[in-house]
Formats: sequence, structure tokens, C-alpha cells
Amino acid sequence: MDGWMAGWMDGWMDGWMDGRMDGWMDGWMDGWIDGWMDGWSGRGSSRSLPGPAQLAACCPHLPQNGRGNWMKGGGAALLVGPSFQLEPPARVDFANDTGAMVDCVAAGSPPPAVSWLSEGKPVADVPGALAVLHNGSLHFLPFHASGYRHDVHAATYRCVAANAVGRVISRDVRVHADFHRNKFPWWLTVSME
Repeated sequence: MDGWMAGWMDGWMDGWMDGRMDGWMDGWMDGWIDGWMDGWSGRGSSRSLPGPAQLAACCPHLPQNGRGNWMKGGGAALLVGPSFQLEPPARVDFANDTGAMVDCVAAGSPPPAVSWLSEGKPVADVPGALAVLHNGSLHFLPFHASGYRHDVHAATYRCVAANAVGRVISRDVRVHADFHRNKFPWWLTVSME
């Protein structure tokens, strides 16, 4: 048995066994929810994770706190969909000799994973041009004019935050790198005589 069914069975049994001490219903409910979510979040399942609509459709008896957050038996929040704490700006302009950092911070329970899309495809590190950091930020590295890449330095990105409850996608972030062609100070004159 794999996928959500195995998770449900494991969670139900764990909850029932733990529930003999804590109150059968609370233990069973906590175990069932935990097991159900564990099953959806992996264990060989290729299905997408359930969102709030799927949870509400399948489990209308599970209590919510009025803000769409699923509750455990004791009233503590169990599942909270992701939300942006710091959404990236709509436009990022930077000079090739300075680079730029674009932050995306999200919260939820369980904590959401943050990733980026460009042209609908996942963004990965581009050596010498772009680093996708573990904290969810994009770091556009300083570069020489010869290192300009249109697909990196003049592209549109979107931040994605996802957890077991669902996902949120940021507005478009248009990135534009400009060149500082003249590396000499404005007051310096070079004579070729």
C-alpha cells in the first residue's frame, strides 16, 4: 500500500494508539490528519498536493478557524496555506557592475518551499549570472558586458511558495540589467597623442 492510503492508515493507527491516553477522538483526528497529509506529501504518490478546496470537499467535518486554516483537536493551527510576507517588486533594474538581489519571503504551516519560474519553467543557477539562494532569493551577479544573457538579464520571473495546503504565485517581476559602458570617471580625459 502506498501514497495517501498508507499515510492515512499509519496516521489513523498512531492516532488511535496515542489517543487511548489523550482522549480517543482527539488522538484519532490528529493522527488521521497527520497521516493523510503525510500520504499526500510523498510516499510514492505522483498526485499533486491537495489545496484548500480539495480538503474542504473531502473533509467538511474538519474544523477551521474562519480564515481557512485547518485546526487540530486542541485548536492549534495544523495547516496554513502559504502567503507572501515579502513579495518581490514588479520591476528590478540594476547595473551590470553591481548586480541585484530579489527577495521572496513566504510563511505558512508547514513552512512553504520557495522557488522561481521564468517563462513558466523552473529557474536554476546560471554560472556567472544568476544564483538561486536557499532562502528563496534570486541573486543576479555582477557581470561584464560580454557576460550579458538576454534570458537572464531581461526576463520576467515569478516567485512560487508552496506547501501541503496549496501554493501562491507572485506578480510578474520584470528584470532589466543596464550596462555601465564607461568605466572611467566623467572628469578623466584620455589623450591618444
